[in-house]
Amino acid sequence: MLTIKTKSNDHSVIKDKQSLIIDNKKIKIDLNKTHQNVFQVFYNNKSFDIEILKSDPGYKHVELKINGKKVSLQALTKLDELLDQLGMNKGTVVAENIIKAPMPGKVIELLCKVGDTVATGDNLIILEAMKMENILKAPLSGTIKKITAKEGESVEKGSLLIEIEE
Repeated sequence: MLTIKTKSNDHSVIKDKQSLIIDNKKIKIDLNKTHQNVFQVFYNNKSFDIEILKSDPGYKHVELKINGKKVSLQALTKLDELLDQLGMNKGTVVAENIIKAPMPGKVIELLCKVGDTVATGDNLIILEAMKMENILKAPLSGTIKKITAKEGESVEKGSLLIEIEE
């Protein structure tokens, strides 16, 4: 089950073979792809034109245009919700080009080095916390300017790990 977050509401969503279950209510939809990233959805005798504007699977985020109106959605698993409740998904990025430790932990592996060119969403560092490995990703495209973390080193929440230069 996923929780879909919109600006105004949260909804639980389960995908079935021919339908969706949204907030424990089974919804039958007909979906037809009309163009690249464009779909026509029929639900309850109404037609909806849906265009995928932006999709970022790494951050489980999608921006859609539904009948001309832009909508931003964030999908969360039970684990994501638990991490949010514990405050562990906050504080990864203070400024767009600075990555800080979102929680206390141990640097398991650096996946980049100073001078590397990275793209948004690239894996940069593996941080172990509470016996789970967390992969911190590049928030923007650029060049690795500075790495203050060292493999095997323990870091505190909020510690500067990596700086990226656009």
